[in-house]
Amino acid sequence: MPERFKAVFEISAKNNLLKQVNILLLVFNDRLYNLNNGTWRTLDINATRADPSQMAAAAAELLQPSNNSHGVLLLLPAHEFLATTATLPGVGRDSMKAALQLQSHALLPGYEADLALAVNIHEHKTDSPDVAIWITEQRMNELFRAFSDRNMLLAAVMPRMLACAADGGDVVIEDSDLHTLSRIHYRNGVVLSWLQTSRIDLKQDAFLQQWQQLSQADDVRAADNMNFASAEDYLAMSEQIVADREYSFIPAGAEALKSQLQKGKRIGIFAAAAVLVVLIGLVPFLMQSIQARSLLATLERQQEMANNARSDRDVVRAFEQEWGAFTEFPRQDLNNTLLRLQEVISPGVLASLEVDEGFIKLEGDSPDPQSLLEQLEQTEIFTEVDFARATSNTRYFIDLRMSTVDFPAYKQRYFPDVR
Repeated sequence: MPERFKAVFEISAKNNLLKQVNILLLVFNDRLYNLNNGTWRTLDINATRADPSQMAAAAAELLQPSNNSHGVLLLLPAHEFLATTATLPGVGRDSMKAALQLQSHALLPGYEADLALAVNIHEHKTDSPDVAIWITEQRMNELFRAFSDRNMLLAAVMPRMLACAADGGDVVIEDSDLHTLSRIHYRNGVVLSWLQTSRIDLKQDAFLQQWQQLSQADDVRAADNMNFASAEDYLAMSEQIVADREYSFIPAGAEALKSQLQKGKRIGIFAAAAVLVVLIGLVPFLMQSIQARSLLATLERQQEMANNARSDRDVVRAFEQEWGAFTEFPRQDLNNTLLRLQEVISPGVLASLEVDEGFIKLEGDSPDPQSLLEQLEQTEIFTEVDFARATSNTRYFIDLRMSTVDFPAYKQRYFPDVR
């Protein structure tokens, strides 16, 4: 499938899944927050990440039992993701995602795990390289299975600091927790830069000075700044948090589940349509049967009334078959033919004329035999005009056929066996 059409289908599928989101869950430090109501549960953090099963269990406690299905958008800290910058001159925007995935091992050397990619492939006016965001497929699959085991649909995963920027604008967003300090420059739906460092690294002066220089450069270029240093900062803006279509990661299991549901809906629609078609076909069946019988009766009456006319027609056809060879014999209008020849040949002299079943042979004298031949060709009652043999000065020999009669067709019709 061409990359353009493939991208259209992927965007449509992602939009359908993101429409299912009705729960926003945020991971901040060692807590999982429900941004819909501000409740939270504690997580056991192993290194810097929580176990998927424990996270799903905490999510199940946060969500009130309901008959409605839960479509969850999970907002994870920046250290769950990897970010790279890439410049791909000559590569079309439609092909950028595929090109980046092919170069993933070169962009992230030594990283062997399968990675999911999010990048804005739309045209944007900026000289900055494209920022690609990655997360491991294994991490997303584990999260999806853990939530699925608790009867929750993990519709999408997303970096939490992008959640408040999805409405556009030009802003630098800083996110800080116990483990990581992150900054992004976001403008009109596009991540222009992604800076991330560990809290431990900032204790070294060289790293701290480099971080400050890069941060100041982003601050100068951006129109606004947003700082998130606690979960309360996100809760204060929970009504503005939406899923960014370009930077949301859709688990493979969610895509497969959505495809199955859509397939089931299509089958149900087709079945209902088939039943409706059958009903529509049965309702008029009786009426059609009555109409058919009425038409047959009318046909029989018309045939009886047309018996005399058919008899007369048969007599006429028999007459035509018997006398057609005489009545349809081709009429050679010699009077008109001779008059037309006189008009064309004059002032020349016609010495000899032979007519045989529409075929005419001319012999005579003309001051310009070639011109005479051309005039005969332009006369509508003559066809197949040609010299019978070479002319000698003014002497001509011309063969032609009358276009108003067709003896070969007459013979083929009435005397097909005669040659």
